[in-house]
This record gives sequence, structure tokens and C-alpha cells, in this order.
Amino acid sequence: MKLKPEHWRIVRFTVVGMTVTVTYFLLALLLSSVSNIETVSASAVAYVMSALLSFWGHRKITFKSDQAILGELVKFLLANGVGLFLATIIPAIISGYFAMSSLVSFTVVMGVVPAISFLMMRYFVFMQAR
Repeated sequence: MKLKPEHWRIVRFTVVGMTVTVTYFLLALLLSSVSNIETVSASAVAYVMSALLSFWGHRKITFKSDQAILGELVKFLLANGVGLFLATIIPAIISGYFAMSSLVSFTVVMGVVPAISFLMMRYFVFMQAR
């Protein structure tokens, strides 16, 4: 069975996303264990550094864009803001309002945020790159 181009794009999105996630984890671990940086600060620094890798990876690998970088970067940051909002509000609703476990909340976030992120990257951030 031959995959359609859009299916390959989803595969590339997944690979870039997994690479960025592992990079974040390793950077946060390195910053918090080797240096004297506290956990929250290490996480924030690792997140920003990983976001740069995410932008580059999705721009060049996932969506193969050659559009103006500044416009795409601004839209990428907005899309990440939406992802952060969802990753905050979903646990607040599921764990806070419905009193379900954190595990349920985090599992829902892991499914919803990447799906919304892909759609935003595809139809908002890198919309000219087809």
C-alpha cells in the first residue's frame, strides 16, 4: 500500500514532534542535573530551545515551506500559545471540574494538542506550503 502525500506529511509531523519531545526531555534533564538550574527554569529553557527546533523541523521537513520566515514564525508562536492554553485548560476541566485523575487529563492532552497543532500548522502557520 502506497501512502498519499498527506499521509507522509502526518508521518513527518509525528517524527519531528517525537524528536522535539525527546530533545526537550534531554535538555531539561541536562540543565536540571548538571547545572544548578531549578526544575521549572530548566523546563522553560528546554521548552524554548525545543520550540526553535520544532519550528525549523516542521518548516523544513514536515511542510517543506519556503515562505517568509518572519510571518510563519509569528503564526507558529500563536499556534504554540493555543497548544499551551489547551494543555492548561484541559487538565483544569477534566481534573478540576470532573475530578478525574491527572493521568486521564494528561492522556487527553497528548491526543488533543498534537491533533490541533497539526491542523493549525497545516492550515494556518504553513498554509502556503502544500
